Amino acid sequence: MLVQDQKIVYGCLNQDCCSQVKSIVGGRFNIVTVTCLVITVFLVLFIVNMQYMFKVISRYNIRFLNHNGDHFNLGLLLVAALVFLYMRFLMPFSQMGPPVVDFTPIVPKKSEIYSYYDIKDPKIKHEM
Repeated sequence: MLVQDQKIVYGCLNQDCCSQVKSIVGGRFNIVTVTCLVITVFLVLFIVNMQYMFKVISRYNIRFLNHNGDHFNLGLLLVAALVFLYMRFLMPFSQMGPPVVDFTPIVPKKSEIYSYYDIKDPKIKHEM
């Protein structure tokens, strides 16, 4: 029999961590979605540019081998890469998602196991 929360979030057996898992999966899914959208925009721009270049080449029967401005474009690319690397390694960013907690396992000793689970020790005779 499922609890009401398990009917809504199917497959989450541990209700304590269910919201954290949901936010982690949702955050990763958002990253994949944004990446796919950016790649789609780039593909559309490349296709439009390819069609334009094909039309110009077929109309004027010429080939484009003009490399003026390559040093400027290379410099711009290097500056963008350096800015990205600076932002990635030298700027402090807060962690996305739920806080990561270092859980240390709790291993009660033989004499503490009953009190840890709040049950009576059957080996100890209780006075009535």
